[in-house]
Amino acid sequence: KGVARTWMRHPMLTAVLIWAVAHLLVNGDRASLVLFGWLGLWAIAEMLLIGAREPAWVRPGPGTTAGTVRWVVISVVLFAVITAIHGWLGYWPFPQ
Repeated sequence: KGVARTWMRHPMLTAVLIWAVAHLLVNGDRASLVLFGWLGLWAIAEMLLIGAREPAWVRPGPGTTAGTVRWVVISVVLFAVITAIHGWLGYWPFPQ
């Protein structure tokens, strides 16, 4: 639990939306448009539906800076693992 948890109401859905948009930017084929497009639209729809169902959001109390640092380190490690998996599958995710 870190300080970052008070920044946004839907961190997981926001992450799905960013992931979908990132994949749409680099993949223009029909299958990618269907898969990532629908997942992005789903994330947006869920955020809107949750906001309509529960309009009042009580921000959680801030955690510790150490907790935020821990989550950043975990995120960087997961990013490296996901990058390695993309490379192993033959889809290098960065410009060459």
